[in-house]
Amino acid sequence: MSRLSDAIAAGRFVVTAELLTVNSGGLAAVHRNFEPFEDYVDAVNATDNTAAHAHASPLAVAIALKQLDMEPVMQLVCRDRNRLALQADIAGAALHGIENICCLTGDDVTAGDEPEARRVFDLDSIQLIVTAEAMRHGRYLSGRKLDPPPALFIGAVENPAAPPVDNRLEGTSSWVNLATGRDKQTPKGWHVPA
Repeated sequence: MSRLSDAIAAGRFVVTAELLTVNSGGLAAVHRNFEPFEDYVDAVNATDNTAAHAHASPLAVAIALKQLDMEPVMQLVCRDRNRLALQADIAGAALHGIENICCLTGDDVTAGDEPEARRVFDLDSIQLIVTAEAMRHGRYLSGRKLDPPPALFIGAVENPAAPPVDNRLEGTSSWVNLATGRDKQTPKGWHVPA
């Protein structure tokens, strides 16, 4: 399993950080962006078109992080891809040994610098968690077999300041648990496989 999931399972306090966006510059640019906090974090998030701005793909950045011996967390947003592309990115990440997947709905395109971009939202973040969980158990959404199944550590992000504030995290945890059939979830929305 991933080093991140091992640390959480061991009850260690873990720290992750989002990598500043990368647009070009190869491995040196990726390393330059995580070097200031390299010694202080357990894993680094490869972001997915943060704030609806195009950047290097999270799969490419996650592969680069892995090559630099940093534990990657590949973020995937539902805004920009349909279910086929999302499943392909998860399978592709697994081919490169990337196990940590963070599922997000994604900021609306109006937040970015290309507001005319078409929104996809074929799945939402809860459905993406269910999709990743199915793949972890050896099936694509279509039911087609995936053998061997990828070893995935599936997570999500919760914004505790988003309305309704009174029951935000509790409500989201219940939806994730209901959708995945799980009854365990760690703080910050990481889904812990049984």
